Amino acid sequence: MAKYNRSSENIWFLDFEGNKAGEVFLAGVLHSGRFKQVVLDERLSGLASQHSMELKTPIEFISKMIDEVRKVDGVIAAYSNVERDTIEKLFEDIGREAPTYNYCNLHAAAKMWVKKHKKQEFADLPPLKKTAKPYEAKRHPYSLASVIRLLGHNAPSDYAIGKTTKRINSVIDGLRAKGGVYQNLTTTKKRQATQLLKHNKFDVESLPSLLDEIASTDLVLFSKSGWMPVIDG
Repeated sequence: MAKYNRSSENIWFLDFEGNKAGEVFLAGVLHSGRFKQVVLDERLSGLASQHSMELKTPIEFISKMIDEVRKVDGVIAAYSNVERDTIEKLFEDIGREAPTYNYCNLHAAAKMWVKKHKKQEFADLPPLKKTAKPYEAKRHPYSLASVIRLLGHNAPSDYAIGKTTKRINSVIDGLRAKGGVYQNLTTTKKRQATQLLKHNKFDVESLPSLLDEIASTDLVLFSKSGWMPVIDG
């Protein structure tokens, strides 16, 4: 079986943390083995200062990234089309059309991989969250945290699918009440901020190993992802 050599390609693994209203608060990015998080909302400036993270507007952040991607004919890889749609909306909001760039929806490839090569193994996995309510459980089957278990990676115990926006809002409320000073937040608010960052970091850092595994199995699995990796030799 050919082994996929990701080092020969320029891939920006991206995960936004936002809400259904289209607001974007945080971005996690992994490129060339370097992971970073960028705060994208001024209301979270206290969080940025506390963790020495960059604070940028969403359009500043994504414009620079796309420029970097385009210069080397790279690709932005994410676990859905949400990031792509968010990028389109950011440019639309300033009256511009988004530049063309390569984009990979790894969720599409992962779903085909599971169905064609891991069906029984996936079916044998326990529920992602035993206490999940029926509505919540429907969001779990092909979620990144669920699929990545096939590679032996488990999300942190406080990962909590569907609670990211609630945590963001809580931290924003806390910073507003404390004059933007992170150190003045309550223990609960600080814990929620830490959980938010951990959640985002886990998602981003799960993407490379998943892409490697799928690409090494069968490149055809990327046929619906919007981008096709290349096997050296």
